[in-house]
Amino acid sequence: MQRFWDNPVLRHAGRLGARGARPWVIFLLLAGSALLGALLQKYWMELELYTLLRPERLVRWLALTLLAETVVALPWAAVRGSLLWRRLAGEGHLEEYRRSRLSPFSIALGAILASLSPVLVLLAVSMGVSLIAGITAGELTFPSVATVHGILGAQAFAFAVLGLWLAGRLRYPAAAIPTALVLLAFAVCAIALIDPFLRRLNEPTAWIYWALLPNPVTAVGVALNTDVLRFSWIYQKLHAHEYFFMYPPVWQTVALYLGAGGVLLLRLVRRIARWESP
Repeated sequence: MQRFWDNPVLRHAGRLGARGARPWVIFLLLAGSALLGALLQKYWMELELYTLLRPERLVRWLALTLLAETVVALPWAAVRGSLLWRRLAGEGHLEEYRRSRLSPFSIALGAILASLSPVLVLLAVSMGVSLIAGITAGELTFPSVATVHGILGAQAFAFAVLGLWLAGRLRYPAAAIPTALVLLAFAVCAIALIDPFLRRLNEPTAWIYWALLPNPVTAVGVALNTDVLRFSWIYQKLHAHEYFFMYPPVWQTVALYLGAGGVLLLRLVRRIARWESP
C-alpha cells in the first residue's frame, strides 16, 4: 500500500523550482510576521514599540506575531498552489502523471503536499520558536501553541487546494492569486462589513457568529486567549462588543476550512480525471 508521503507526484513536483531559496523565503516570512506583529502592537493595540523590550510585552509580541502569520502563511499556500498548477499543466507534467498508474486522487494529493511542504516547514519552525520563547517566559503553553499551528495548518491546506483549483478553473491562471487574496480579506473583514447593519438586524449575535466563523485571525486569537475585537483600535471602530456574543469554537473554524478544502480536493480530482492536454 502506497504511503501518502511516498507519493511520486510529491517527490517530482517538490523538486520543481529553486529549492535552495526556500530557507531564505521561510526566514523572510517569519521575519515579516515578527515585523507585522510589532506594527500591530503599535497601530492596533496603540502601544509604543519600545514596550517590546519589556518581558511581559515580548510575550504579547509573540502572540501578535502568530496572529500576523495568518496573513502570511495562508496567501503563500495559495500562491504556491496556483504557481504549481500552472507549471504542472503548462509543462506537460500533469499529462505524464495521468499516463502512469497513479489515480487522480494520488495526483491531486501529491500536488497539494508539494504546495504545502515549505509552508508546513514554516509552521514547524514557527512552532519551535514559539514554544522556546513562550514556555521560557511562562506565558504560552504547549497546548495553545500547538492549537494555533494546527489551525494555521488546516487553513493553509484549504488555501493550497484553493490555489490549485482556481488556477485550473480561471481562464487566466495568474488571476488565482488575487482571487485567493480577496477571499482571505473577506474572511478577515466580514465582521467589519456587517458592522454598519448590526442595529438593523433582528438577531445580530447570529450574524456576528457567522461573520467570525471563517475569520482566521480571531480563531488564532481564541487559541491564545486573546480577545482580538477588544483591542483598543478595533474596539473603537466596531460595535460587535455592544452585543452578547461568543467567538466560534476553534474546532468549528478548523472543520470549516478542512471541509471546504475537502470539497475543492474532490473537485480537483474530478478535473484531473477528465483532463485533456491543451
